[in-house]
Amino acid sequence: MGLIDDVRDNANASASDVTDAAIQRELERCRRMVRARLEWIPTQVGAGSVEYRVAYVKPWGFFEPGSAGGTNGTLNVGTIRNAVGSVVAGWDIDRDGYVNLGTALTSGSAYTLHTWSYDVNAASAAVLRAMAAEQTRQYDVDMSGDKGTRSQKYDKIMDLARYYEARRLPRHVSWARTDEA
Repeated sequence: MGLIDDVRDNANASASDVTDAAIQRELERCRRMVRARLEWIPTQVGAGSVEYRVAYVKPWGFFEPGSAGGTNGTLNVGTIRNAVGSVVAGWDIDRDGYVNLGTALTSGSAYTLHTWSYDVNAASAAVLRAMAAEQTRQYDVDMSGDKGTRSQKYDKIMDLARYYEARRLPRHVSWARTDEA
């Protein structure tokens, strides 16, 4: 399952409600380039022996799952470079930032991931607002005791949009050093 599916699930939207291309546009609007060093997760393989196959990237959002240099749908999953800048092949990444290198490393190596990180909540809120805009043409009907309130769908969609907007990632973060007197 990719990020387009995540946004579609969050918005509770079918393909007739919103196209994959529209979701893709919102994801691209809600992304940021990440150049982060991989944090290796050691695995015990014997008495006193450790290998490194899996690493973690502290994400700003979610990553598009996929494999080295490839694409999942239309989103590029990025590249990993070693300490001398060469591109590393044979890896994959999941949406939460766990990288599986495939081959084991027995010593620490500096690897850097270069990819996009996506704010799924912000994209979901934008898709929901667009869906709500489509609902503004709906109206309430009251015919001889038969009452239909179609406009309440707009209210429910906007409630859900506000829910995801409250969970979007911060755009700017200020850091202060605590070791200075």
